[in-house]
Amino acid sequence: MAFLKRRRADLWALVAIATAVTIFFWPVVKQQAWIPRGGGDLVSFLYPMYRFAARSLWHGEIPLWNPYLYAGAPFVSDNQSGLFYPINLLLFLLNPNFSYRTLQWLVLFHFWLAGTGMYVCLRGWQIGDRIRPFPALFAALTFMFSGVFIVHIGNLNLNAVVAWLPLALLALHRAIEAKTWRRQVQWAVGGGLLVSISTLAGHGQMTFMMGMFLGLYGMYRAVMGRNGRILLLLLIVGMVGIAGAAISLFPAVAQIQHTPRAGFDFAQSTNYSLPVKALVGLFAPNFYGRGIADFWGNWPRVEYGYAGVLSWLLAVVPFFTRQRRQALFFGIAGAFFLLLALGGNSPVYALLFEQLPIVPFQVPARFVVLADFCLAMLAGMGLDMLCKAWAVKRPRLWLAVTAVFLTTLAIYLIQQTNQLTILHPQRQAQMQTAVFTFITFGVLGWGLLAAYWRGWLSGKWLGITAVLLLAVDLISLGSHLEIEPGDPNPGFAAGSPALDFLLD
Repeated sequence: MAFLKRRRADLWALVAIATAVTIFFWPVVKQQAWIPRGGGDLVSFLYPMYRFAARSLWHGEIPLWNPYLYAGAPFVSDNQSGLFYPINLLLFLLNPNFSYRTLQWLVLFHFWLAGTGMYVCLRGWQIGDRIRPFPALFAALTFMFSGVFIVHIGNLNLNAVVAWLPLALLALHRAIEAKTWRRQVQWAVGGGLLVSISTLAGHGQMTFMMGMFLGLYGMYRAVMGRNGRILLLLLIVGMVGIAGAAISLFPAVAQIQHTPRAGFDFAQSTNYSLPVKALVGLFAPNFYGRGIADFWGNWPRVEYGYAGVLSWLLAVVPFFTRQRRQALFFGIAGAFFLLLALGGNSPVYALLFEQLPIVPFQVPARFVVLADFCLAMLAGMGLDMLCKAWAVKRPRLWLAVTAVFLTTLAIYLIQQTNQLTILHPQRQAQMQTAVFTFITFGVLGWGLLAAYWRGWLSGKWLGITAVLLLAVDLISLGSHLEIEPGDPNPGFAAGSPALDFLLD
């Protein structure tokens, strides 16, 4: 009971995260709709694979081979089978008739896991003066409802891998901060286990990105702290992660050479890069549209990485305090990963392609999820500093800079709307709505922070109001994108047109 009393605020925060997920997916929770829109990989790919895995395990077989795919194909060595992912495996063993509803609940669970992991990461980041619950909750919402998670609702395995990133980073961070070598090793082993669990979820590109992020953080701390032992901790994390996921990882790596991915060149690896002009989606996501129904950009639809307007305003705060050194890594890393998301539209990706074995991956735009993670960390830290009334250097300058930024961006969006309306008059209303929405949340966010500086809000109420404003922002702009009224199950039933066509 004493523990529950001490952790009451944290327990309520986890409930709040679950509530936010429930509201976001309310039609699905009420079983009045389905995800994702159009079915996507969740219907056509993951559901048949997961159901095949569940039935095979129920009959006492480890499905090394899938006779129902093409003319037969390897199953265990398929990186996306997710067969040994602990959460999947438990459900497979408990339910041989693995249903599509169960698969949808897995999607919702991993949204909650991403938010919970982010919350725990922020709360455990500073051992002494801990980050408060509301700033940690703000970071959780920023990360779990960011653009990549929304666009990839139909790619459960992708979201499942990256959902473990906050906890894995926290473990590495605590390993570096631990006072004794024994504790350092324990934390490093724990971080490696988290990496292995995420790897088993089955998305090679996300695993690569996760390892890249952890590696950069470890090397940054080693260089800045002039401590080579940190590299040993990083090695432990990597070795444990590889060993724990070896049952799935090694067969998948061996199979690559027998697939078209083995011949990927630079041009193929830049497929689905984030265009420079699409960066407006970081602030006005619906300007070019991001759902299947409303997207009209002249490039393949990719994730923008939208994570709320207020998040950007708060992310600047740490750099106006004496504690900006701890935020420096996330600022540099966030900018770096955003450049990588541009893929072929940036020389940075070409340089990385030459130095690191990132082939056979494509869709560089997905690097934006790491930029969003950095944004969430910075925003959470910034809000916490304000809630604790930390000394912020030149607050008027900070308010002026953010006001100029918001105003400049609003003017640019208005000009773009006027120009593009000439060529695409049917999209005028959509662009105007996107600009109006950006201005609305920008004014509300800036006004909230200005009210705090004027002394009209306490730190506690700033935290509460910021969380509510962000929740309204992200849920209102993202919850409708992947809702599908059509039930996918009849497509798998006897007598369905698709099945009759295949049988004929």
